[in-house]
Amino acid sequence: MAIVGHQRPDFRTISDFRKIPLSPGAYDLESFVEPDPRERSAVFTMRYATVGISNCFDGEFPESIRRMRLDGAEVLLWSNAATGSPDPGHSNRINYSAAYAQANRMWVACSNTVAENAYGTSLLVGPSGEPLVILPTNQEAFGTATFNLTMTDDWTRWHDHLDPRLTK
Repeated sequence: MAIVGHQRPDFRTISDFRKIPLSPGAYDLESFVEPDPRERSAVFTMRYATVGISNCFDGEFPESIRRMRLDGAEVLLWSNAATGSPDPGHSNRINYSAAYAQANRMWVACSNTVAENAYGTSLLVGPSGEPLVILPTNQEAFGTATFNLTMTDDWTRWHDHLDPRLTK
């Protein structure tokens, strides 16, 4: 279980992050205690944006991403080592990232490992759910996009229509 320290430009740690929730395999479940679902929000105010951090299996839970948005995240940074076929079309990360972006009116930067048993396909998605950059499945690559954070300013309009039980 990795704990990742997030650092400021002066290299001071601003917080720690624990992978949540645990994947349902023996390695995680026999070695670690499942955190409380209310702890499924890792949001940090950085220099240019408020970001939510999701680590691999964390991103399989839409309620965790929604909680991050409710806690102020404008950008989701989702790092993966998702395994599977590197053949084009096999990455569910495209669908998840687009859905998270659109449903939460946020930007999504999703990175995934490129390997023989991993499907690459890192991507950048705008708040409309439209992928701006999709990188190859089978080779390392670099992509960029400009994130205009004012495009997420209409979140309040969406937020006000949510089930009140979800906004607490």
